[in-house]
Amino acid sequence: MGGNATCFQAPAVIGFYEPNRNLTRFYSVRITIPEIHADMMAHPSLLGRDVLDRWRMNYDPSRGNLKFTVRSADLTIP
Repeated sequence: MGGNATCFQAPAVIGFYEPNRNLTRFYSVRITIPEIHADMMAHPSLLGRDVLDRWRMNYDPSRGNLKFTVRSADLTIP
């Protein structure tokens, strides 16, 4: 299933709202956007390591719990 893809890069801002803390954290990233093909539309998008590496993840599958703690962000707005 591999192969070549025609892509372009664009700057983007990703924001996450933390309702329990009333904060919004933003990340400035560059995203790679592939040329759109109909067979791609069924696949979900993925959050990149450029954001995930700045969070701490605690996963407890026995309780069905996945929790992230923000370690850093490019901008945080209360």
